[in-house]
Amino acid sequence: MVTAGNFSNIEHCVQHGAIEGLHRLLTCTDSDTIVCVLDGYTRILECGERHGTTVYCDKVEECGALDQIEALQEAQNDVSLSPFRF
Repeated sequence: MVTAGNFSNIEHCVQHGAIEGLHRLLTCTDSDTIVCVLDGYTRILECGERHGTTVYCDKVEECGALDQIEALQEAQNDVSLSPFRF
């Protein structure tokens, strides 16, 4: 729902723990899952940006997801993270 839903759907998901849930999925070793998670974060951050707020960005950082994403970017693996700008 986070990757394909409208902004109202995304807000609802965020209010019910989507940011933290996606963070837990960042430890997965499946590259398709990681790409989907990053797409989800991108949509969440776009939603927050659309409303002129950094609340979602702050939540991503507070739960540790930003650190995990940075670690993935530094890791030698087969997941291409270059299209994702965090």
